[in-house]
Amino acid sequence: MSNTKAIRILDHFGRQIEFDHLAAGGSGYGYFINVDLEHHKIHEGNHWTCQDLATGLSANTPKYWHYKTPDLDSVYWHFVFELRASNGGILRLYEDPTLSADGTQLACYNNNRNMAAVNPTLTMYKDPTVTALGTKILLQNVLGSSSGAGSGGAESREREFVLKKNTSYLVEFTPFANSTTASCCAEHYEVDKR
Repeated sequence: MSNTKAIRILDHFGRQIEFDHLAAGGSGYGYFINVDLEHHKIHEGNHWTCQDLATGLSANTPKYWHYKTPDLDSVYWHFVFELRASNGGILRLYEDPTLSADGTQLACYNNNRNMAAVNPTLTMYKDPTVTALGTKILLQNVLGSSSGAGSGGAESREREFVLKKNTSYLVEFTPFANSTTASCCAEHYEVDKR
């Protein structure tokens, strides 16, 4: 077998899919290899992780994380997050909260560590000043665990949110017990609208 493409299909936007004669290692078995969009976005350098660890949380006192999309018509933001806690609590996600301050901006890291630093257009914060919660779009009970294994959130791609432009989102975790440690890890990738 040669190293040439067997079939190339183009859609009306000019995007293509290729069927190769090549298999892994060039053995020529003619496998069709498919890569998930999320994994492809990692290779493109267009997939980010942002995380925070909060310790010493008090019972029945909410902890907040804030995510904000810019006013761009050209991008969809595919978003998942996971919260883990040492004690149980209630997890909520709100859309369009009213905030008097964004909070402290968190660093986001490109998941392709070989890429030059490129900042995502979605910004993430901890400890915003909340005036009104907004529309609740997710409610979950988080089971606590001394190992931190109790988790909740939209943590799988099958349950991801595609966020609206020019919109704030608020993650709220309210622990049931004092001295709770909680981590919030968010991942997102950006897709150009076509």
